[in-house]
Amino acid sequence: MSLNIDLYAAICLDGHEKSPPAHRDKFAKVIDLVGLAPFTPVDSIPYVSVKLHVADWSHAYNLWQWFAEHGETGEASFEETRISREDLQQLLEICQRLLVRRNRKEAQAALPLPPGQFKCKKEEDEYWREYFWPHVEMTVQQLGPILTNPKFTKAWEFRYKFG
Repeated sequence: MSLNIDLYAAICLDGHEKSPPAHRDKFAKVIDLVGLAPFTPVDSIPYVSVKLHVADWSHAYNLWQWFAEHGETGEASFEETRISREDLQQLLEICQRLLVRRNRKEAQAALPLPPGQFKCKKEEDEYWREYFWPHVEMTVQQLGPILTNPKFTKAWEFRYKFG
């Protein structure tokens, strides 16, 4: 199985007349940037959703398992699924801790691989060397800047999608 995980950050901006001026200004800027200004919405609440692709992993069986357990539904789904900032922070901290010691037994307990994933020990060892540890490093490199960036306020929500 060649499993990919894509992580998105999304925010909804509205231009409703009762919204604060800063919200309306952001809405107007986005509409202008995408070439739709002036824009008159069909419904009574003009809004736009901005979605950014902020991280991705390929062949990340260990992270697939973690995302499936921590996503909003608590199970594997190929639909876009919400995941909390707190859960992403927890994943970042797990990965940072694992990189300090690089202990395989501790790593398997923290980010377990789905059972029956490998045909032989050689295949499993290869996965650990070529994918597991690089994915842990990549997770720190990708999530660290996102979760510490003050521009990603609590108004942003996070979603992942398996592919």
